[in-house]
Amino acid sequence: MPTLEEQHANIKKWFEALESGKYMQGSHRLRKGNFFCCLGVAADLLPKTITCPFYTLDGICYDGSTKVLSSYIREQYALKDAAIFRLTVKNDHGASFKEIVNYMKTYWKLIFSIPEPDWLKIDTK
Repeated sequence: MPTLEEQHANIKKWFEALESGKYMQGSHRLRKGNFFCCLGVAADLLPKTITCPFYTLDGICYDGSTKVLSSYIREQYALKDAAIFRLTVKNDHGASFKEIVNYMKTYWKLIFSIPEPDWLKIDTK
């Protein structure tokens, strides 16, 4: 299990990646080609030796699924189970990555099972 500091660092890296413009947004799959769901970006950021991505006809598979985050990946980001649904709906119904990051920052306690980091408190003031 990752430490609180590791989870905060993973989340910060995820937010930065979503806001960077490096990832093209897709829907209904974690990743298909070069298009990512917001959750697919989270999976893609973890070491490839751990998440074991491989190509299928249905998209890129992380830990055995093209559509669902594994418990391992959810744990790395301290994602609550209900958050997966909320973020998937936002992503698949047209919210931009930046809008999704703002949503996660605003509704931290609905999304994450850990306390807000200090960097978030500074960032949102």
